[in-house]
Amino acid sequence: FEVKVHQPNPGKLLWEYTFQGYGPLSEAALSDDGNLYFNTSEGNDYNLVCFNGFRGEEIWKIPVNRYSKSYTPTINQDGNVYFDHSLFSSDGDLLVQNGLIGYGNLALKDDGVMYTTPRTKGVNKLDEKLLLKDKLKKPEWAVKNLGFSPIVADKGIIYLSGDKLTAVSEADGKIVWTQELRTGQPAIGQYGTLYACTSYALYALDPDNGEILWKGDASSPKGPIVSKDETVYIGSNSKLYA
Repeated sequence: FEVKVHQPNPGKLLWEYTFQGYGPLSEAALSDDGNLYFNTSEGNDYNLVCFNGFRGEEIWKIPVNRYSKSYTPTINQDGNVYFDHSLFSSDGDLLVQNGLIGYGNLALKDDGVMYTTPRTKGVNKLDEKLLLKDKLKKPEWAVKNLGFSPIVADKGIIYLSGDKLTAVSEADGKIVWTQELRTGQPAIGQYGTLYACTSYALYALDPDNGEILWKGDASSPKGPIVSKDETVYIGSNSKLYA
């Protein structure tokens, strides 16, 4: 597996790196200092890897649970990295290990509120300051058996993907609406519209009530990603669509 990096202008290849195995298994998280963090598979070994994005060099790697292979690391305001119920420093040192951090992707807000996925799926609302002081014993609230990979909207709503798409109130964890669509992690547009992919289509939904606004058929779409001008990008069968 190879990773290649190009300059956006004029497209000159800066470096490439070949992994011994499948290479990156998750989306990468990019820190302010230009380091990349992602999960890799090399033979039977699964690792969280820190990679220098400018020089194309591995800085460190830490063995992780193979069941966490689809998780995406999350970087907090201090430059530390959340991954698989743990917090690591930018140097790779284990800082905190707490099951409340969750077992999947998490959402972290600027005010220190974080939303994590427990083993039972669903979402926990946590106070990061208490977590880092090892004073966090239970979440502010928890909702079980709903979904995973929470994302947070400006309207105080959390969206969870999984067997169905669910909107949950930030204030108390109560369900606002559900939509019977099995989706990957959704994306929020500039005007609040929610976009999500199933295995056969791209959907646009009203964020307030989950009503389907439109549907675009696609085979095994990946994404979506939404630009500032509300263009929606997905990948499907070796093609990129906008």
